[in-house]
Amino acid sequence: LGDAQLRKMVMKFPQLLGCSIEDNLAPKLEWLQTRLELDAAQLKKLVVKKQQLLSYSVEDNMEPKLQWLQTRFHLDDAGLRMMVLRLPALLSYSVEANIQPKLGFFEEELGLSPSEVRASIVSSPARLGYSLKTRYRPRLEVCRAAGADPAIVLNSATTTDEQFCKRAGVPLAALRAAQETDVTVAVAPCKMVALSPAPRLAAPQVLDDAASAAAVLSYKHHEPHLLETAYADLARRGRLETQLSQHDQMMTATLPLVPRFLTILALAAAHSTLLTEGAAIARSLAADAGPSRPPRRSLVGTVEGYDVALLRDKLDGHERFSLILGNDRKKGAKAARILCEVDELAIHVRGVEVAEEQRGRGLAKLALGTLAALGVLVDADVRARPQTKPVVARALTSLGFRPVDASWPILIAPGAGGRTVVCPADPTDERVHFSFAQIRAQRLDVVAAPPPGAKPTFVRTAFVHPDTKALAATVPAEFYAARLLAFAGTVEAMRPRLLAQSSSLLL
Repeated sequence: LGDAQLRKMVMKFPQLLGCSIEDNLAPKLEWLQTRLELDAAQLKKLVVKKQQLLSYSVEDNMEPKLQWLQTRFHLDDAGLRMMVLRLPALLSYSVEANIQPKLGFFEEELGLSPSEVRASIVSSPARLGYSLKTRYRPRLEVCRAAGADPAIVLNSATTTDEQFCKRAGVPLAALRAAQETDVTVAVAPCKMVALSPAPRLAAPQVLDDAASAAAVLSYKHHEPHLLETAYADLARRGRLETQLSQHDQMMTATLPLVPRFLTILALAAAHSTLLTEGAAIARSLAADAGPSRPPRRSLVGTVEGYDVALLRDKLDGHERFSLILGNDRKKGAKAARILCEVDELAIHVRGVEVAEEQRGRGLAKLALGTLAALGVLVDADVRARPQTKPVVARALTSLGFRPVDASWPILIAPGAGGRTVVCPADPTDERVHFSFAQIRAQRLDVVAAPPPGAKPTFVRTAFVHPDTKALAATVPAEFYAARLLAFAGTVEAMRPRLLAQSSSLLL
């Protein structure tokens, strides 16, 4: 400790100076560090925040309380440590006179299920630090009078009165009156509502909460606010996977995007695999979120040493985007790029571009496989719009894409100086396969006889793939679920698929 910290601790708790080092301070510090598996920095954080812990009895207070917390909230050792570090004052609260009455209030008065209460408290233990008399009951009174969802009382516990009233849609004056009296305060519409269990969230609400929470966790402009919340440990710019064990990463890797994000969120914030807990945490993050300003370009993963980024289309960002592979973040260089369009059928490839200096390295195939992996996460097949570029058509064919119309077969081979040699697959086919503009722009050499090493493909046709999952399995793409959901949530054409995933969570 520095001199200033030591002075502050002694001024806040002068009794420290009367504690024996050998009989009190040293044994308790050692016990706390061992019991909660704290490193030196965590032990310092705990004691600086709550010096009174050093005056509590281990046998009569702290150990029984830790056991009760661990049992009541179904916590493993890591979950218990995180909960105490976030709210050291927990060890000073009476179970019978403080914690249990609050939990009973949350379940009986707010209508929340035990699992919802657990998820809310584990994700933000600070909610146990507020008074029933001055915080929770007055807020419930105005919610009842206004017909607002009582669940907002707990979800917005850490917000200021002004923020709470704005979210609940009630006047601040009504809340102030409720805080000063014990009677119900009428708020327009002046109708009392029977308090019943909180309704099950609809799929749009689950998705909106998840996408909003993903944005809060991913985007830089939300970080200052995030660091002031109970979720400061999650401030990793959307890379929550870095907080998971290898086993947990493997377990979540096969899940669709929305349940994958919520499961990762539950694991990272509460050491739980319950989707209900992930949804509760997402709802809390969404409730505390300010306006979001999603960037046009977002880094969403990696594959074979390349960054995977998604770029929103300038003119039609609701349906079109680009998937980009790059390896120079500072310059934003694109090694490969796939132009994509989303509709109710699939994600369609509109075009594939590979930087000239990167050609011949299989980047077109890598990018297409990565797009397929993205498609699996959002439950979308990957198809291709009609292709006039033989190089792109060949890349599609080599990955197992099948032509919708096989009436324009060609053979293709690399030529000299970066050019491409093409010819009709049938030597008797005298049709014009490419315009002069296409030949010039694509640097094609059209010949009559098949060139050496020529490969078959098709042009002037759309392509479909029989098994997108099999295609996705050909590349080791790794996505950051929070960043991908934050981006996908703003692409309107993807919303039906994400809603379907959210609906499946409610079954």
